[in-house]
Amino acid sequence: MQRDDEDEHRLKADVVVVGAGIAGCATAALFGRMGLEVVVLDAEPDINVFKRSCAHYIQPSALPMLRRYGLAPLIEEHGGIRSVTDVWMRWGWINSSLPSDQFGYNIRRETLDPMLRRVAAWTPGVRVRQGYSIKEVLRRGERVSGVIAIDQRTRKPLMIESRLVVAADGRWSPTAKLAGLTTYTRPNIRFAYLAYYENPRKGPEATRQRVWYLEPNVAYESPTDGGLSSFSVLAPKTDLGVWRIDPRAAMRRIFASLPGGVDLNDLRKVGPVTGVLEMPNMRRDAAIPGLGLVGDAALSADPLFRTGCGWAFQSAAWLAETVGPSLKEGDMAGVDAALVDYAALHEREILPHYDLISDLSTGRPLKFGERMLSSAATRNGDVARLFELLAARSIPPQQVNRPGVVFKVMTASLRRGRPQQAVP
Repeated sequence: MQRDDEDEHRLKADVVVVGAGIAGCATAALFGRMGLEVVVLDAEPDINVFKRSCAHYIQPSALPMLRRYGLAPLIEEHGGIRSVTDVWMRWGWINSSLPSDQFGYNIRRETLDPMLRRVAAWTPGVRVRQGYSIKEVLRRGERVSGVIAIDQRTRKPLMIESRLVVAADGRWSPTAKLAGLTTYTRPNIRFAYLAYYENPRKGPEATRQRVWYLEPNVAYESPTDGGLSSFSVLAPKTDLGVWRIDPRAAMRRIFASLPGGVDLNDLRKVGPVTGVLEMPNMRRDAAIPGLGLVGDAALSADPLFRTGCGWAFQSAAWLAETVGPSLKEGDMAGVDAALVDYAALHEREILPHYDLISDLSTGRPLKFGERMLSSAATRNGDVARLFELLAARSIPPQQVNRPGVVFKVMTASLRRGRPQQAVP
């Protein structure tokens, strides 16, 4: 609904969100539920568009947020699969032992993205404008105060004044660039290919996803909605030539050679094999006065641990919960102080994981402590749970370095024990 002080070329809102992916739609819906007026801008004209090359796994670390805001049952209503992860490393299998009420979700972006756009659009106070690309970030003094966007169909400008702008427009974030934010980049030597096949597994194991950490290749089998499984591979760029010639054949070779692997020739493939060749690790300051960044716009890492979807949901909640109360009070100084708090929270929760992931994306060998942890996890259930909590981003990497944990890892690693077998 258009306000009395608005027209077709000028809007006002409490919050303008640029980008209608996971982070943008979740942020808009959460602010809307607080009674704030929100405008969402997305460059894509079609509400059903989706991100095609994505691991689409939502880590268990995001589960509390999904439950708190009623998104977990909605994901399940749309076919999302409750998933736990079994990991193979050179010492054997590390089988998931999370409690039954702790899990991640696998759901294709083809399902998830349109669902979240409708959640945002149906939230009172939220207006979604598809087909608008950002052209300019507005400022009053040093503070971001809105944006100018272009209607891609008519080429007419739309100015939106707001008390908060949220950049949710992905790894390459035009909003962050227009706002003059510095991007800190670390190299990634890997590329990724992904394809969907019919789910080859039945019964309880049909929901367990499997990861093979092959050093340097990493392979994933992820059961998902629609009776399908996602098969994906991370590989070093030195192997790119082979994959470019015939990515389907390269994927078949990888999965056929794995311990407990899969013959993809026996399965029906659904859709094309898609690849992402450039995935630099990128991060930015998560906030400046008047502007908050969420999802990949704030931080985007190598998909080794498939953190992107979970962090998109979590960062949306952190921003809304931290800044929302000050926005409702209308205190701009309070809003900017809350943005500082949000940036500190974002850094505290994610940066240690980002540093580890981006370091591993160089293709370096596992360090001594990492080898000890991984080896011990194949033989000791307590260490396996610790490994799983770290991989699920539910505990920070520094927790593994506590003296008591180090002693347990070393003791378990030095004992001779039988490695775990794959869950049948």
